[in-house]
Amino acid sequence: MDIFEKAINYSKPKISSKDCLFRGRVVTDIEFDGIDHHDHPDYCDAFISRAVWEDNCTELDDEELDALNGNRDLVCEKLWNHLF
Repeated sequence: MDIFEKAINYSKPKISSKDCLFRGRVVTDIEFDGIDHHDHPDYCDAFISRAVWEDNCTELDDEELDALNGNRDLVCEKLWNHLF
């Protein structure tokens, strides 16, 4: 690996399985509401109710949460990581 490749890898944000990349920034401390275990495995009413921008430790506002929840594939993936 040359110096250029190291620089590219160094600049990539480190994301755990419980975090996600949204609008080019890492979102962490993701919390869910609407989890109904009778609805397993769909959990169609579950949504992200709270999350924090990792870079400045501020919570996502309602508009940002709505946009994040608009990506159902992402919500489902993070919910499964949260549950299991």
